[in-house]
Amino acid sequence: IDPVFAAANVTDEGTVRTYEPTVHGQPSLAAAAVAPAIPNPRPAPPAPFLLHYYGPYRAADGRFTFDYLSAADVLGAALRLDHPLPTDLSPSRLKDKIVLVGIIAAGGFDLKSTPLSDQYPGVEIHATAIANLLRGDAVAPLTWPVASALAFIASLIAAVGGILPRRVMFKLPAGLLSMAALIALAIILFRRTDILWLPLAAPLLAVALSIVGAMAHSYLTEDRQRRVALKALGQYVSPTVADAIARDPDSLKLGGERRDMTVMFTDIAGFTDLSETLDVEKLATLLNFYLDQMSDVVLEHDGTLDKYVGDAIMSFWNAPLPQPDHALRACRAALGMAARERDIQPRLRELGAKNMFTRIGVNTGPMSVGNMGSTRKFNYTVLGDSVNLGSRLEGANKFYGTRIMIAQSTADLVAAHFILRRLDNLRVKGKLQPMAVYELMAESGVDDNLADLAQRYEAAFVLYREQRWSDAAAALSALLADHPDDGPTRTLFARVEHFAHDPPPTDWDGVYVAKGK
Repeated sequence: IDPVFAAANVTDEGTVRTYEPTVHGQPSLAAAAVAPAIPNPRPAPPAPFLLHYYGPYRAADGRFTFDYLSAADVLGAALRLDHPLPTDLSPSRLKDKIVLVGIIAAGGFDLKSTPLSDQYPGVEIHATAIANLLRGDAVAPLTWPVASALAFIASLIAAVGGILPRRVMFKLPAGLLSMAALIALAIILFRRTDILWLPLAAPLLAVALSIVGAMAHSYLTEDRQRRVALKALGQYVSPTVADAIARDPDSLKLGGERRDMTVMFTDIAGFTDLSETLDVEKLATLLNFYLDQMSDVVLEHDGTLDKYVGDAIMSFWNAPLPQPDHALRACRAALGMAARERDIQPRLRELGAKNMFTRIGVNTGPMSVGNMGSTRKFNYTVLGDSVNLGSRLEGANKFYGTRIMIAQSTADLVAAHFILRRLDNLRVKGKLQPMAVYELMAESGVDDNLADLAQRYEAAFVLYREQRWSDAAAALSALLADHPDDGPTRTLFARVEHFAHDPPPTDWDGVYVAKGK
C-alpha cells in the first residue's frame, strides 16, 4: 500500500474543542486515516467540527478511554518472534483497527488543553476525531433557525413576564426562568448520545436584553401612569398628600374603612337669589373662580376635596393618609377660607357678587371612608352620622349670624389653639340629642378684642341659662354697644327679651331647637 501523508498538527486553540479536516490544503490525520478504513466512508466535514470527547485520557480507576499499547512492548515482541506474544499483544487485538503512534509523556511536548483536562495527549485528540468521523457523532451545533427560534421564544417569555406583572418582584422570575430553561435545555442536548450543541451566548444575551427592555418599558409606562394618577389625585388632595401616596402606595387603603375624621361643609349665603340675577355664563365664571380659590385653601391645609354641589364644597381630613391633627388642619382651613373670601371681594364684585358670605360647618367624629357608589360610578368619600352633623352645622350658622360653626367634638381637640365662643346648646334637625356648638373666631393670641368678645358673650350665656333675664339683658346690651354687628349677641339678646316677657316652661333645659337646615 502506498503511504498517504496527512497533517498531524491540531488546532491552535488554547483549549482544543474543534478539529480541522484539512490543514493548509492537506487532509488531516483523522480524515486520511478514516478514508481507507471503511468501504464507504462519510465525507469529512468541509469545516472544522466540534469534537465529541468520550471521556478523560485516563479515568481515576486507571482505565483508558482508548486502548493504549506500549511501543516498547510491541517492538520487543516483534524482535522476539520465536517467543510467544504476551496475551495483551495478541494479533487479534490489533486486527481491523486504526493504530496511532504517538507520545504521551510530558517530555514529548505533545500534551494539549481540552475541556476534560489541561494535560491531554495530542494523539488522543486525533483518536477522538477519528472516532467521531467513523461513528458520525461529532458534536452538531443546532441549526441557526432552531437556535434563533429558541432565543426568540425565551426572549418573548422574558419580555412578557417583565411587562405584565405590576410588582417588580414578579417581573424578574420570568426572565430568570427563561435563562434557566435555556441552560437546562443546552445541558440536556449536550448529554445526549449524539451531542447537540446549543450555543448559549446569543440566546442568553437576547434574554438579558429583553429583561432590560421590559423593565425599561415598565418603568417608563408606570412612570407615565404615575404622573397621570398624581395629576388626577392632585385634583382632590394636596400635592403633599399626593406625593406621600406616590412614595407609599400601600398607605392608600380603599373601601369602607372606619376612622375618626374631620369633615367640613361650606355654602354661599343667598346664592340662589344671586344665581337668578346673573346670566349663565357670568354665573359659571363667578362660581369657577370662587370654587378655585376656596379649593386652593383646602389643599394648602392638606385636605381632601370630596365634591362640589353647586356652590357648596365638601372636604375632609385624615384620609386617604393618616393625619393625627386632622381637626386642627380643618379649623385652620376654615379660617383660611374666610380670610381668602375677604381678600377676593373686589374680584367677586367685578364678577357680579356683592358682599359674598360663606357659611362653614366643621365636625369631628367616626366616619366610613372609601370608594362609595355603584359598579358604574363611584367616589372616594365619607359617610356616617358625623358627616350629616357637619352639614347641619353649616346650615345652623344662619340662626346666629356666624360664619364658622364647629361641634363640641372638634372644639375639644382644638380649644388650645383658637379663640372659640360657645354659642348655644343646639338640637339640629334630624338629631335627638342636643350638643354644645361653638363659633371658630380666630387663632389664639392674634386678636384680644375677639377674645374679650367671646369671654363676655359666654358670661352672658351663663346668665341666660340660669334664667336671670335682666342680668343677661344688661350684659348683652353692654356687649352690643361695643359690637353692634355681632350676630350671636343680637340673637341671644332677642331670646332674652322674649323670655323676659314670656318665660319658658319650668322644665326648660336651655336647648335651642333648630326648625330648619
